Amino acid sequence: MTISPLTLQLNSTGLVSGQLYTPGPSAGSSGAKLVILLHGWGADGADLVPLAPALVAQDSSDAVFVPDAPYICSANPFGRQWFELTDPASGLGRNASACLHTSGLIAELLDSACAATGFTADQAVLGGFSQGGMVALTGGLAYDTALRGLFCLSGAWLTPDQPVHQPATLPVFLAHGGADPVVPADCMTKAETDLRAAGFQPQPLYREHMAHGIDQVTVDQLAAFISAL
Repeated sequence: MTISPLTLQLNSTGLVSGQLYTPGPSAGSSGAKLVILLHGWGADGADLVPLAPALVAQDSSDAVFVPDAPYICSANPFGRQWFELTDPASGLGRNASACLHTSGLIAELLDSACAATGFTADQAVLGGFSQGGMVALTGGLAYDTALRGLFCLSGAWLTPDQPVHQPATLPVFLAHGGADPVVPADCMTKAETDLRAAGFQPQPLYREHMAHGIDQVTVDQLAAFISAL
């Protein structure tokens, strides 16, 4: 088991740093998966790195990459953000536009992470928590090479009118807490409805008493989703 730093050079934002978790010595081999896990607003990759060992089998050739978002969080200079969050009173549209603007960044991140680790795009499983889940859905669906899978934890699909380049057979996992005070659980319901309208068959997990977080049941179900891909 190894956790090592990995820094990528992206054309749009410069250097993006993160942590790469590899349970075995043969990451990137045929049939293996690269899980790219995007953190929420105001956090950084260190917030989600502890989840990595639970998401992939310890005897596998899989890997988990947890990058830091490239931008300093406007509300927390010690944290990072994928896009600027506006005042909720200003309306969902402005956040959706900012989220859609990250599609190019996510494409570069996928390309660079795969090139650096020896995986291919069809071995990549992209997902995230909260704002990370939002950009994972938007950027992942806009990505022009088929991915292995996509997931969103306590997030939302803000851009259902966006261009979608993923095949309708792409497995998608959604999880949300019914007691979430930050991103309402209705966001998962809407994401599921919109994804089905776009031809996908998302796998939803509703955790009635979970707040804005990731409980053990969600971790276990996400790990099972990744294992089955």
